[in-house]
Amino acid sequence: MMMTIMHINRITLRMTYLTTGIPFIILFSIVCAPLLVKQNYYLTQDEQTPTISFGGYEIRLNISAGGTDNKSGHDIYGFFLEAIYSNKISDTMMMDSIKNIQIDSLCIEMISDSSFCLAEGWRQGPWLNGKTLYGKQIAWKAIRIPDQNDSIRVSYSIQLLKRINNTIVERKEINFTLFRFEKMKLDISR
Repeated sequence: MMMTIMHINRITLRMTYLTTGIPFIILFSIVCAPLLVKQNYYLTQDEQTPTISFGGYEIRLNISAGGTDNKSGHDIYGFFLEAIYSNKISDTMMMDSIKNIQIDSLCIEMISDSSFCLAEGWRQGPWLNGKTLYGKQIAWKAIRIPDQNDSIRVSYSIQLLKRINNTIVERKEINFTLFRFEKMKLDISR
């Protein structure tokens, strides 16, 4: 008797799924499918945002498509360079020991002739000039990357400067290759 009741409950659950589950999935796909858009990103080979730790700072580079150029049809990418002072500061008297960071000689090399090196239009936070003490700073630029560029090379140099007299304490050259990945993203603005 108990087996029969359990068997009937399983059949009821399956029927409930068939009558409510499948129509829900169909309705969801009809409503949400047009909202899914492909977006390109430039990431490391293991699909990560490139992150460098240097002198107490964490520096992240994020390149993602944000639109299309009407003339050429190429994607326009937002190029975000972000620096976060990751060491915790517990005492304001310790602020003198914090070093400024300066990022320069930033270059993106592409297959086409549209390579880009710190040009006009670069919206920079004060940390690019070695003025920020700590916290999060972002600089960005919109750049066009033609479709034939499955990979791009990025290079820049980082310097740590003494806070008081801005003399260079440490310098590091950064070079890496990023690869284009296509991911689906839900776009509710449509």
